[in-house]
Amino acid sequence: MSATAHIDFSAEWRDEQGEFIIHGELDHEGIQPVKTFLAAWQDARSFIEVHSSGSTGKPKRMEIPKQWMIASAQLTLNQLNISEGQRALICISAAHIGGMMMMVRAIVGKLNLYILPPSSIPLLDEKIDFTALVPLQVYALWERNGNLDTYGTVIIGGASLNRKWITELKKSQNPIYASYGMTETVSHVALRKISGRDSEDFFQCLPGIKASVGDEQRLHLDIAHFDALHVETQDIVELIDEQRFNWIGRADNVINTGGIKLIPERLEEKLSALLSTEFFISSEEDERLGQLVILCIEGQAEGNQIHTLCKQVLEKHERPRKIYQVKEMKKSASGKILKQETLHMTLLLWSKES
Repeated sequence: MSATAHIDFSAEWRDEQGEFIIHGELDHEGIQPVKTFLAAWQDARSFIEVHSSGSTGKPKRMEIPKQWMIASAQLTLNQLNISEGQRALICISAAHIGGMMMMVRAIVGKLNLYILPPSSIPLLDEKIDFTALVPLQVYALWERNGNLDTYGTVIIGGASLNRKWITELKKSQNPIYASYGMTETVSHVALRKISGRDSEDFFQCLPGIKASVGDEQRLHLDIAHFDALHVETQDIVELIDEQRFNWIGRADNVINTGGIKLIPERLEEKLSALLSTEFFISSEEDERLGQLVILCIEGQAEGNQIHTLCKQVLEKHERPRKIYQVKEMKKSASGKILKQETLHMTLLLWSKES
């Protein structure tokens, strides 16, 4: 993400009824995806063409019915008490479902929409009522300002937050929510309030959405307002009831080492309190154990020191057998580490150097 560009918010675009107002320069090169989306939204087709992010596999092309997007937007507006005329900010890409849905929420809710090109630090002087951010932006804004007060109600998506940041954001005075969803579910279908005294330890499904689990505790979702759509995910969860769940990790990331199944996200959560730099847990093939636990960590660090830290929080069978140091993690536009791409690049460099 680039640094924030200067945008003239006195420039306005209004729909034919004058109810939906965009503040910002639609001709700015960084805002081109917004124009593309508006053109697609206003055409005669009943769907919007969307591509998944590709962070958990190959990007997929999908046709999302516009009525599904409208229904999803209305649910979010109702759930978060966002009302007509309030100010919303879009500072994530409208080329992906998260940004598209901020556009639809503004259209459906008749909001005043302020637009910034995607950047790591989306700064503006206006006080906003409703914002969608990715973790990368949250970290940068919090470290710069010490709060997110001017951003109103904030929903965070695109990647998960670690324990350190959930604890930090709990101090916030304004409502902040972690979101759970994917392109297939038309953005988020569940929210977890992480700020204030009424913060929650679980995701709460939006009205009309029911959660259940299948094999290996994989989350299934039934979404009434999407023509009774049934979605079977690769996410491992702890189901509390049909409305609430705790996210544990991804089934397609599970490591089987010597017959013991480990969930990398659980190990990462344990290590997040001790490691201050970017890292992730993965695996590589091993003749004896089937798979070895490995740790990829950004920057230069002493291997023995890392092993010592791992011993403090990880059981013997959970500890990484190998540690790879990475100059820089490859990331998606939302700031999510692209583990397979980073690992492939790291192993390729390592093989050349060895």
